[in-house]
Amino acid sequence: MRWHCLDASSVARGLVAALILVAVSSSAQATNCLAALDLEDEARLYECDFKTDQGDPLEGTLSFGDPDGDSFTVSFDLADTGPVVGYCTCQARAGFQVAQFGASRSFACVTPLAVNLAESMEGQLTGNGKRINKGQVLSIVSVGADGADLMRLRFRCKSEKSKKNKK
Repeated sequence: MRWHCLDASSVARGLVAALILVAVSSSAQATNCLAALDLEDEARLYECDFKTDQGDPLEGTLSFGDPDGDSFTVSFDLADTGPVVGYCTCQARAGFQVAQFGASRSFACVTPLAVNLAESMEGQLTGNGKRINKGQVLSIVSVGADGADLMRLRFRCKSEKSKKNKK
């Protein structure tokens, strides 16, 4: 077996090549949730599996669309109960002191349902928008003298079709 000694310039060239490769490969990833959703031409539909806070499974869909600057809409249809429309934005990235608003691949949505009733949703887009992980819905379903009744759901989704395959 023969050993070769690398000089400092060979190591430096190798590190530069590795950094360029990382920069090129990471540039193919979407920069924020709007880029991952790629809503420029049409809405993006997801088939989702939900679980209630009691562990009961439910199925539903999320459809994202109508981008307007930094915001977009979501249509949420759980177990064919009829769609509820909410308004979304990409979450901030980095810490409190240097927050970069709208820069994250995670999204947050709010849906005003009625007076004193609302729903919030959040999730994280992965695989250039092909999947949603770590999804959570919190709904205030009623408000009474004893406080608010909440519905909590966890979810994960898969894009129904690749955008390139849509007709």
